[in-house]
Amino acid sequence: MEQMSFTGPVANIEMIGYLHGFVIAKNEWGDLFVSERPKEFYFPGELIERESLTPLSDLPRMTQAIILRHIHAEGGEQ
Repeated sequence: MEQMSFTGPVANIEMIGYLHGFVIAKNEWGDLFVSERPKEFYFPGELIERESLTPLSDLPRMTQAIILRHIHAEGGEQ
C-alpha cells in the first residue's frame, strides 16, 4: 500500500484514541497521526484538523510501539 504524503490530498482524519496527552487519529487510508491536546478535546469518531497533526512515523520508535499496542488493545486498528 502506498504511503500518503503529509502534503498529499486532504483526507477525513478521525479521532480513534487517546493516550497520555495525545489524541490518536487515522485517515481513510489507515495512516496514523497524533496531536498533543488535553483529554477534554478528544471526541471519539469526530474529525480533526490536519494542521495540528504529526504523522505517527515521525515519533520515536518506542513511542510508536506504545501507541500501536494501545490501539490494538482498544480494537481501533485491525
